[in-house]
Amino acid sequence: MTGFIETLDANVLYHSPVPTEDQRAFARVDVPMYIVDVSQTKLVWANAAGLTFLGLSLKNCIDQTGAFRIELPAPFDDPSYERQLQSYLTRVREEGRITECITVIPNAQPVSVYCSISPQPLVSGNPGLLVQVISEVGNEPEQVRSAQVLLYTTSMISMFDENGKLIFENPASRLNRPDGCEDLINRMCNRRDFDALLDELRKTGKANLVALMHSSQGERWFDLNARSGYDPFSGSRAILLSASDVTKRLKAEHEVRYLAHHDTLTGLANRTFLEIEAERYLDETRITGNPGALIFIDLDRFKTINDTLGHLVGDDLLVVIAKRLKEVVEGIGFVARLGGDEFVVLIANFAD
Repeated sequence: MTGFIETLDANVLYHSPVPTEDQRAFARVDVPMYIVDVSQTKLVWANAAGLTFLGLSLKNCIDQTGAFRIELPAPFDDPSYERQLQSYLTRVREEGRITECITVIPNAQPVSVYCSISPQPLVSGNPGLLVQVISEVGNEPEQVRSAQVLLYTTSMISMFDENGKLIFENPASRLNRPDGCEDLINRMCNRRDFDALLDELRKTGKANLVALMHSSQGERWFDLNARSGYDPFSGSRAILLSASDVTKRLKAEHEVRYLAHHDTLTGLANRTFLEIEAERYLDETRITGNPGALIFIDLDRFKTINDTLGHLVGDDLLVVIAKRLKEVVEGIGFVARLGGDEFVVLIANFAD
């Protein structure tokens, strides 16, 4: 496909996957416009204003085959940003057109701009995006830095109206959100967590809780920090929410607690947990008056099994015995392993 771009001098011919009629129309627009081949993660067309914005000349953009094809501006030239482009592509296919605040770094100078992004057909058949710069974000350092932090932080930042309807979310939030879960109530797995969050916001203006939420990776636990505020554009009351995935941390904490209270071989309660449970059972017995029993068990000739058949066989035997003891006392007490071949059965609330 032969293309052209209008310059102050003349039309320059080159190969492009962008339909000629689209190039002709976009070339006459006096704001920066770009077309991205998402499959190749390459810029495959830009108008004159777009080249000027990036500090490029047309010669910089034409490769040895005569095709318009260059790397995306930093930081989108990093392979880690391919997921971000795929996210844009998914959204424009669903919504048709989206508006994003994007920070690019042409000539080592970061610039934050608001962009309109929409689907763009390419004659190659690859998926394309049409990116049009709408306006620059304020050039005050605080504004630029705030915009960049919001875009690239791994924390999920979002804004909802006072009923939980989505107003805005940053890329981290969008990438972690499954389809159909735009509104806050649909993101939470349990309605009571949503109600508790709104109730606390109405009372104090802020809320913090750990909740199970739907994510692109399935159900995950998130630490939520919410504040009551206002939408700066409409002036309406809004909920400002930051969320961090704490699933791995909670899982690690659970494993530490489990290992502290359980025998690693048999999975039974260990001596520490036995002492805790024995105290609790004694307290219940004092209140209810129901009798209980504490039974100590050790295995005869267990050392002989270890010495003659090996420790692996001995371990297998301990696991089998632990399983059988647990089945026998299920519902009336629990079993603990003190160590070696010693077990304790704690029984409570039996009639005879």
